[in-house]
Amino acid sequence: MFEIGKNGSVIVKLGLSDVCCLTLSLPVSTVCAGWCVQVFSADGRHLHDIGGSGGRGTYSGVCMDASGRYLATRSEKGRCIVQVFDTEGRWMFDVDSHDDRLRRPSGIDVDSDGFVYVADLGNDCVKKFPYV
Repeated sequence: MFEIGKNGSVIVKLGLSDVCCLTLSLPVSTVCAGWCVQVFSADGRHLHDIGGSGGRGTYSGVCMDASGRYLATRSEKGRCIVQVFDTEGRWMFDVDSHDDRLRRPSGIDVDSDGFVYVADLGNDCVKKFPYV
């Protein structure tokens, strides 16, 4: 599913529609494709899906922390959250934004001190939450 472009770039052909985020965290790559996060090996093999169970929510950002956990932003009707999954993609918990609610979470990243940073387009800011 990988192809080398004319300029030496790597082209990944996944056959997905509605892709809104791509994260390269070797040895795996993750793709947010609307209703779930898909995880691929470095050679393009589909390994497993993360999330997507229940509801009509969509994912718009994903990252991996130093322990191999996946964090993903999810928007559902009436609620926007950050979900944390283990190394195998099993849901662990949601990060509660408490009184500082997310409105349109998109980009996401983590630091080594156990904080998650979320680009919140609905509030026009970046928010920081503890998750460890």
